[in-house]
Amino acid sequence: MNRITTTLLTLAIALVTLPAVASASSDYDPGSVGVTLEVVMQESGKVNVKGARVREVTADGFRAETLWGSGKLTWNVQTGEGTPIARKDGGKITLTQVTPGDYVSFTGTIQSNMAPFTVNADSVRDWSISSNHIVHSGTVQSIDPEARTLTIVTGDGKTITVRTDEKTIYAQSGARVFSDISEGDSVLAFGSGKGTSLTATKVNLTERVAVAGGVRPRIATGLGSWVDSFLPKFFVGRMN
Repeated sequence: MNRITTTLLTLAIALVTLPAVASASSDYDPGSVGVTLEVVMQESGKVNVKGARVREVTADGFRAETLWGSGKLTWNVQTGEGTPIARKDGGKITLTQVTPGDYVSFTGTIQSNMAPFTVNADSVRDWSISSNHIVHSGTVQSIDPEARTLTIVTGDGKTITVRTDEKTIYAQSGARVFSDISEGDSVLAFGSGKGTSLTATKVNLTERVAVAGGVRPRIATGLGSWVDSFLPKFFVGRMN
């Protein structure tokens, strides 16, 4: 169901996300986390956006997109120390817990009326983070590639086993797959579990450990770190 509201608005789009065919991307589904798709801009510059999908997280905000049919709106959302950020049920979280792929809503004031719109946020809510999420922050002590597990040590000295699978999302600082994470990296792991075990739905790489030579492999073959480091150098200048 779509509706367009024009009273005192420069732009308004509201969409209850029911049929997937209405989306420009088959995997774009804000309704899957219980939020409708809505964009309302007032003449004053105030904006209220619901159901946007985060594409990138930075030190002071995030970039998100709203898809509607074949169209797309892109948002640069700026947050500050005083910007309240909440999870789905309203509980307080931090910007470091927001992950690319999450569905968010936010209010604020548009600072740039050219795409992508830059918004100084008054509030942010991440609908992809619920109250039953467990979060562990720590440094990667060891990695088991075959079992796809990480052993991390938290700030208070606890050792946590983080289990991942093919559905686990990796984000920030260049991590996109399990093999992008190295021992010594700092991570935030989200998921469910109890005690010292966590099954991760997403892993945020918050800080990368320095590596020899200052360069990380740009590919991961699974054949070893030497192969991963050598292949990018071998193919330099050999491919168009």
